[in-house]
Amino acid sequence: MGTTKSVGSGTTTASSATGQSEGGGGGAPECSGVADGTACPGGTCCAGDCRTDYADDPENCGTCGRACGSGDCQGVACAGEEVDAAQEEIASLETDDIDVYWASAGGTSPTVGGVKRVNLSSGIVQDVLPNTYLYNGAIPRGTTLFITDYEEQQNGGGVYTCPKDNCEGNLMPIGTFTWPYACPHLWVTSDLVIGCAWTGTNVVPFRCSLQGCDTWSGADPSKLSVTTDGTRAYWSSVTSGTIVARHLTSGTETTFASGLDSPWLVAAGDDGNLYWYEDGRIRRATLGPQQANTADVIGVLGVRDLRERDGTLYWLTGDGAVSACDPDDCAGTAQAIAFSPASTSANTVMIVTPAEVYFTENSPSSHRLLRVPR
Repeated sequence: MGTTKSVGSGTTTASSATGQSEGGGGGAPECSGVADGTACPGGTCCAGDCRTDYADDPENCGTCGRACGSGDCQGVACAGEEVDAAQEEIASLETDDIDVYWASAGGTSPTVGGVKRVNLSSGIVQDVLPNTYLYNGAIPRGTTLFITDYEEQQNGGGVYTCPKDNCEGNLMPIGTFTWPYACPHLWVTSDLVIGCAWTGTNVVPFRCSLQGCDTWSGADPSKLSVTTDGTRAYWSSVTSGTIVARHLTSGTETTFASGLDSPWLVAAGDDGNLYWYEDGRIRRATLGPQQANTADVIGVLGVRDLRERDGTLYWLTGDGAVSACDPDDCAGTAQAIAFSPASTSANTVMIVTPAEVYFTENSPSSHRLLRVPR
């Protein structure tokens, strides 16, 4: 499949505590033989010690056993550990919980971009489609990989498929668009891939199956974001201030929400809510044909990506910081969990896997894929 490299295991294990609470010395009697995380006087047990502080400890960053790998720990946030470096901007991140896929695009030389993946268990990085500088999105579904081609010179813009384990030389076109792309993500259901396409005057949502592609009625001269919960697709329009819901089987479209202030970054959570970013705050409402139980989750500036998974909300800001919270009490539980060592990231994306958060660092001098433990 091409070049491979290893960046270590995709999992982290608990290590011995390096910072102890007062009197920790040779271990705390109340923590002897008890599970990590058990309450002890003023703190929690970790590797036999009663810990009151998990700051600045790369083996226990923010909580017992959260090891930062090769990265530093500042406060309770891990420095992103480098997975891969690219010569061009990393444009998308997607996962099937087996591998994380990304596309490096935006340059002018066909020898510096491409599609890659990293295996979550082995940490091995592989070239999936090398030397393809305008493939700007790749998302797996089963054994198939769907790829968006942003007007690649030799092919023309479109959406392609290939076997995800044998992609090079086996691309098959399934739809033609002027400029399809991830916005900022592609999404898959059991039989569809959903994304965005630029027509030359507007951004429109599209869907593709193995039988072909079409576009939906939503259009915005500025930008859209799309998501799906498997029953409906949702897209937000920055210009019109609306979120539209479309039933994937019947095709019925409804206005999920209107009167919003530049909604962006819609993301269907596995907790039954739709999340989006609007006017310096992350908001949510119950998934369905129309918004219900709408609430502000947290006020935060500069959000570039967000995702809810397993009862935790994650968001990435333009300075390369990743934060997380319990969305039912975000103000009381929010904390930074990762930072980009370059701290100058602009166009950034993030994906959450079962054990880690992967995020990009795209600065004028650096294009890297980073990861930290959840």
